[in-house]
Amino acid sequence: MPDIISLRDRTAIVGVGRTKADRNPDSDSLLHLGRALKAAVEDAGLARDDIDGILVNHVPDEGAMDKLPEMLGLKSITWAFQSWNHGRQQPSLIAVAAMAVSSGLAKRVACLSNGQFFAAQRAHAGIQTGMNPVASEMFREGGGPHLESPAYGLVSIGGGAAMAMRRYLSNYGGAGEKLGAVAVAQRAWAQYNPDAFFCGRPITIDDYRQSPYVVEPLRVLDHCVPGNSAFCLIVTTSEQARDCPKPPVYISGVQGSVSGRERFVFGRTGLGVGQQTEAPYKAPEMPVYRMADVGSNDIQILGCLDAFSPLVPFTLEEFGFCGEGEALDWIQGGRTAPGGEFPINTCGGGLSDVESFGWGHSVDLVRQLRGEAGDAQVPGVRVCQYASLDGSSMILTRR
Repeated sequence: MPDIISLRDRTAIVGVGRTKADRNPDSDSLLHLGRALKAAVEDAGLARDDIDGILVNHVPDEGAMDKLPEMLGLKSITWAFQSWNHGRQQPSLIAVAAMAVSSGLAKRVACLSNGQFFAAQRAHAGIQTGMNPVASEMFREGGGPHLESPAYGLVSIGGGAAMAMRRYLSNYGGAGEKLGAVAVAQRAWAQYNPDAFFCGRPITIDDYRQSPYVVEPLRVLDHCVPGNSAFCLIVTTSEQARDCPKPPVYISGVQGSVSGRERFVFGRTGLGVGQQTEAPYKAPEMPVYRMADVGSNDIQILGCLDAFSPLVPFTLEEFGFCGEGEALDWIQGGRTAPGGEFPINTCGGGLSDVESFGWGHSVDLVRQLRGEAGDAQVPGVRVCQYASLDGSSMILTRR
């Protein structure tokens, strides 16, 4: 068995950049990418020619890898990688960049992604017409990855999350309106993030209760906001990171997505949703903690994939932050909001910043660890985690 700690702290993030979220249908996605790259390079104290590796996740079709480095003015590329057009595997992609610099394939890798409004529009058009290949995966045998079942009229991506939440409430009790704690807390965090789409537009729990249902028990305010924005993180070795002007943020632990009958990206293991077994649940040992030599009790800020608000309490139970059936009560009383004891999604997350599939969360965690989060800064941060219900996770630390 390979040594799981072999990558611990061998690499670091030395530069981050992002653009302000918008929902302008005429927004130029490639311009967003270029600006995010420029900001990250400057943040790292580097020149564009110092970047010799590029990793691309979510980009528009015209940004395919064969032309993108040229379009971005990257002339020194020796290693390039382009992933599937989705972001919940973001920790695995950062790990790929870390392995590239650790093995000497590149010295400094720019990891790029964007949340593109047009991509979401095309996907929803495909859901309605069945003609778009982005949405055609819902027609595969057994249903789509989010439990879409077109033959029975379930074509909303949020439908699967709603079914999981309904099963959770049935199993453990509680009121669906308790989910409002997620939406309200993350909107509060977004007020401190000038790049967030909903900055300047706070909400109250009453606003949440008046929000109309989309697929009960999920309301409009339980859904993420697709939009235009781009993100860049620059990864290098720990040795080279020491030459950069800002404190390195070390990649201390990573684990990838886990597939199988028991896994559902919008529902906690053991709920019995889709093909899952309905069974008592206890969080297993997570490789990400073993690699980083920390436990869930050491995490000071959690970045959590939050395409829909139930993913936050589900992730808290999946990774052992609280026990089975406890998460809805655990998040009440402002516990995850500004000033609370366990901050979650301090950028506003997908619900109030922009749906970035984890990239915006990670940029924010780097800034928190450096002490650069402005009015959102959590004091004394040294250990942060990003986590997704599909099992992918990353732990970032500062020495």
